[in-house]
Amino acid sequence: MRQLNVSRITVDELTSFARVDDLGVTDEPWAALARGDLSDEARRAIELVVAGLRRFPPGLVNEATIRARVVIPLLALAEVDRVAAYADVPLAAKLPHVELTGVADAALGYAFAGELRAPFLVVVEAKRGIEAHNPVPQLYAEMLAAAWMNAQAAPNAAVHGCYTVGDCWTFVRMDARGLDTDHPSLTVCSSPEYGTRTEAATVVRTLQSIVRDATP
Repeated sequence: MRQLNVSRITVDELTSFARVDDLGVTDEPWAALARGDLSDEARRAIELVVAGLRRFPPGLVNEATIRARVVIPLLALAEVDRVAAYADVPLAAKLPHVELTGVADAALGYAFAGELRAPFLVVVEAKRGIEAHNPVPQLYAEMLAAAWMNAQAAPNAAVHGCYTVGDCWTFVRMDARGLDTDHPSLTVCSSPEYGTRTEAATVVRTLQSIVRDATP
């Protein structure tokens, strides 16, 4: 069985074992997910994150700083009941001919015994400098791993992900089918890019809607 690390996967490697139908940027479900009301507490927390962005240049600082000051604080605003936002979440999937392993930069899912089990939203931070690479194949592979981890509970459920470039977010929805077959079928669509400084409320409403749809 081939073993692939999701952080280094290429488009050719991904499409060698999965059929990917990429619909590109679509209006829905993103317009619907971005609707809704925010609590006063969430609005105050968003204002603090946005105010903090004025203190440093997001395009120049490292990914760990963006994660600590932007990504995790906004993810945390979608927490409810046992759903939690964690950083550095292990992922693993055993497909018929490929084993995927790796670590998501951040994720939303159910917390149990100090771990995040079967995340339903994973986050990839686009690397810069000499480590720079296209974050999309990595995100798709991480979402596929998350779909496999969720398969026993909801075999046809959609999973979500997003990749961040500096303080900008792009969401992705994946419908994964045939995870127990030789070539799983993945249908994906992407949101427009949302900048935290002007669209943080849209980011949080989208995250909250994803959590609401994923939980009973």
